[in-house]
Amino acid sequence: MPKGGIEPLSEFKSPNLFWVHSISADDAALNQLRRRFGFSEMDLREVRPPLQRPKLVVRSGYLFMILLFPYYDRKSGEIWISEVDFFITKDTLVTVNHRGELPALRGFLSACSKDRARHDECLRGGVTTLLYKILDVLHDAAFPMLVHISQDIDAVEEGILDIGNRTAVEEILRIKTNIVDFRRAMQGHKPVVERLIARGEGFIETKTFASYWSDLVDATKEIWTFLEVQRDTINALHETHASLLSFRTNEVMKTLTIVSVILLPLTVITGVFGMNAVGLPLVDHPQGFYIVIGVMTSAVLIMLGIFKAKKWI
Repeated sequence: MPKGGIEPLSEFKSPNLFWVHSISADDAALNQLRRRFGFSEMDLREVRPPLQRPKLVVRSGYLFMILLFPYYDRKSGEIWISEVDFFITKDTLVTVNHRGELPALRGFLSACSKDRARHDECLRGGVTTLLYKILDVLHDAAFPMLVHISQDIDAVEEGILDIGNRTAVEEILRIKTNIVDFRRAMQGHKPVVERLIARGEGFIETKTFASYWSDLVDATKEIWTFLEVQRDTINALHETHASLLSFRTNEVMKTLTIVSVILLPLTVITGVFGMNAVGLPLVDHPQGFYIVIGVMTSAVLIMLGIFKAKKWI
């Protein structure tokens, strides 16, 4: 069932613009798009799952653009990737987002469907304006996710010294996976948008909207910079946590080694005097027990003194 109650195929019309949005990438939906708009079968095949690489190609009569966008799953705390496909002509925009996975795009679509005034506002300005609005909404949706990742990193950093926290490694790996997926989604945006600006003339207004497209490129750079900083931070925290675990392991091993070394001569002494052999020293001595205890205590104190002098303890 489509998410958020969005229809599988939504259409919005104005005097100078026709926008079709599909959340289905099955054969029936794609065949309908091919019959109505004459899109290439090769391009329509790339709309189907699995995810394709971001790109922009110029076809006869339209532009075909693929972009990947991240979205956050609140239940699992993980970031997933969703593909949005754009077919752009001078007066028509067709977008496809399989299963309507992107909350930001669903929200924009719902807002445009709310009433006539919002409908007219969404379609005002033609294909260029609508395309920019959609891309702007989708890029803006990335920043709250970046903030959420930063908060997760801060939480890990606060508890990094708690070696007993068994979930720390899982949290670090989850954050690292989220950042990797986020980077995978965003890494193609800047070159694709720049190619759209360079090759899109004739389908969209590139010169008139130059400042808007420039803002979009700047947004992709800002998101990428955020991700670079977060990647470096979580990698540093991972290394710090690994170092602390290694230090703790070394401390435990050192303690066990010291105990073993101290017990070794005591074990030898008790073993010798426990043999019940004839002629064993101190066996018949009235103070023999206390002498043996004194020797054992002296051995322990001497070894502790040596360890202390060498700063092993």
